[in-house]
Amino acid sequence: MSPRLKSEFWVTALLRRAQSQGGFATVIRKGDPDAGIVLIVFRSGQGLKLYAPERNFEGERVWWPADMKDQAMLDTRINRRVDEDPDIWVVEIESDAAPEALIGETVEQGAREADPAEVAAQALFRDR
Repeated sequence: MSPRLKSEFWVTALLRRAQSQGGFATVIRKGDPDAGIVLIVFRSGQGLKLYAPERNFEGERVWWPADMKDQAMLDTRINRRVDEDPDIWVVEIESDAAPEALIGETVEQGAREADPAEVAAQALFRDR
């Protein structure tokens, strides 16, 4: 397992990489500068995705995309994660570049299914 970069340094590099490839990137929520987990909101012509990191069996960080149907679903997912871990960073990228090229680490191809509880809550509170 390789040494980890500080979150703030990694986020700064991600912002510059996105901007150098013609995209727009910004920090939506600043987390712990040393060890905060980073969530990436990716907007493109192919839709809205939320990328979250996990460790694989070799200890390397890999990114899992989750398809977001709309902004409300995205907000719900992010707010839940922030409630669990207030040190989280949230970075939003708008770009036509491949997420793999911008993130610079392994990105899994298969999107994860939406959390059934989240889908039910959104259906229940849709008009509120």
